[in-house]
Amino acid sequence: MLLSVAIATLLPVYTSGIITSRINAVTDIALRVTKEANFELQAPVTTEDEIGTLADALNQLIQQVKRLLELQKMNHK
Repeated sequence: MLLSVAIATLLPVYTSGIITSRINAVTDIALRVTKEANFELQAPVTTEDEIGTLADALNQLIQQVKRLLELQKMNHK
């Protein structure tokens, strides 16, 4: 029974740590792209869960902004 309590206590802590680190990785890329205007950066997509979907969506947004900025630059020449 003590082992069950220990597992029930440690499992959520472990899981939330993994989730937090993956969300932080995506957030770090978003912040760097914004700060540096470096549209070559891409968030790592390491899973197919919600965080992987979020990272993929961010990457698509980054690429779309890059294309729009390139179009804008070409139109102003």
